[in-house]
Amino acid sequence: MKKVFFTIFLFSCLIASAQAQTEKGARLIGGSGSLYIDTEGPDNTTALSLTPRFGTFVADNIALGTGIPVAYSTTDYYKLYTIGLTPFVRGYFGSSPTKLLLEGRAGYNRVGTNFNDDYNYMNRPDAEGYFSYGFGAGVTQFLNEHVGIELMLNYDKANLSSNTFQSRGLTGITLNLGFQIYLSSVLSQITDPN
Repeated sequence: MKKVFFTIFLFSCLIASAQAQTEKGARLIGGSGSLYIDTEGPDNTTALSLTPRFGTFVADNIALGTGIPVAYSTTDYYKLYTIGLTPFVRGYFGSSPTKLLLEGRAGYNRVGTNFNDDYNYMNRPDAEGYFSYGFGAGVTQFLNEHVGIELMLNYDKANLSSNTFQSRGLTGITLNLGFQIYLSSVLSQITDPN
């Protein structure tokens, strides 16, 4: 009988701690990254992107914040360097330590390009700004009261004004792995004596 009560107690604590992580006023600090390698295309594209992320839960299970996407992409012909500011909205669904996660985002980015000498014959710009947007769906597995690991499938679109070759590694579907730290709100720490 003690084992049954202990199991129920442990399960209740896990559900309560998972709910507290995404309550109104909590903070979100973390990031995600992805790696894109295309060896089948004509120019052997490799792209690495990292996105630090900061946010606040404005309601239970709803977070607003911003990401700072940083990306590096290289091909046989050129190298791209990208940095941006991308506000996001996130929704968490479920009451267990594993929650469904949906995210929408849009922002402004700046891309710089270094061309190999033989490829810059069309006088393409060395740098330009562009608008991007995207959305994703995935899961967050809370490891404890403050740490979550995310796996998210994303679609992102980069609206570049120059030739579309520059959007390789910036537009498309990616599978991202993320790590987030959830800081409880001050209000919940004051009202909960534990």
